[in-house]
Amino acid sequence: MIETIHKPVILVVGLGSIGKRHVKNLRALFPDAYMVVCRHAPTEHDQDFVTQYIDKVVYDLNEAIALKPMAAILCNPAVYHVSIALQLAKNDIHLFIEKPLSNTLTDVEALITLCRQKKLVFMVGYNLRFSKTLDRARELIKRGAIGDILSAQVNTGQYLPDWRPGADYRKTVSAQQKMGGGVLLELSHELDYMCWLLGKPVEVFARLTSSGSLEIDVEDNADVFLTFQKNLMVSIHLDMLQRTACRQCKVVGALGTIIWDGVEDKLIVQSEKQEFSQSFCGAEDKNEMYKREIKHFFDSIRKGSPAMVTGVDALESLKIVLAARKSNQTREIVPL
Repeated sequence: MIETIHKPVILVVGLGSIGKRHVKNLRALFPDAYMVVCRHAPTEHDQDFVTQYIDKVVYDLNEAIALKPMAAILCNPAVYHVSIALQLAKNDIHLFIEKPLSNTLTDVEALITLCRQKKLVFMVGYNLRFSKTLDRARELIKRGAIGDILSAQVNTGQYLPDWRPGADYRKTVSAQQKMGGGVLLELSHELDYMCWLLGKPVEVFARLTSSGSLEIDVEDNADVFLTFQKNLMVSIHLDMLQRTACRQCKVVGALGTIIWDGVEDKLIVQSEKQEFSQSFCGAEDKNEMYKREIKHFFDSIRKGSPAMVTGVDALESLKIVLAARKSNQTREIVPL
């Protein structure tokens, strides 16, 4: 017997740390929605959370689809994203997929095409685009506050055992190659927002290493060099090793410099154009950024408009990741 539900149904696939964050935010934004979670197996360790926030838990995707959700939030490992998303899209369900979109290119373009044909909103969770300070940086760059862009440097890292306190980091998705882990995919936020700030790169050169100190089978240290139009060079350092979390981006222009600190939520602008010189501190709870992101997804569904971070955008970041891995293997520059 098919269950009849007289409320908007929202499906969340996966209930790890990011899944729980989205569930709590969805419940706050849409208190009357019917919240369904699809997970791979029963567990008792988070039963209090399930009781408080979730209306129904299922262990089979077809059972979830039968409940006719309007939208699905995919928070499971990246290796499963595209295959599950294809099943959902075939049933006319709007898609929000946590980053990274996938760990391979297999069926990604087919998913993008299907969503386009069915006029489904397809959004990927590169949430830093919803940072007010980073958005201000982008606005100032577009307005010419620091003139023509000459170079940019990114330094992002955090000690992997601190990512999910209380969990054995070696068993997390981030630490396992077979689950789509590794610092390049896990911190591909930086690749996404640099494309958002500066456009599409034309080539990549990279060095990836595993320090051995974390006892994991993926790279924990990466240096990626992107070349954009007009020989603009961007260097991006990513690691899982820094004991003090760091997320900084410096963009150097002909008329000044913009420095963004994602940990402190600060923006510093130094410009020969005095009207642009400023220091701006967002100082907000980072969860507000996640709320804006998920609200934007549902606003896009309501308006029938494209999301800020589309499947095409996420595909570009994935192509950079795969090109970086190829460059590391061949020791050559790889065109994009």
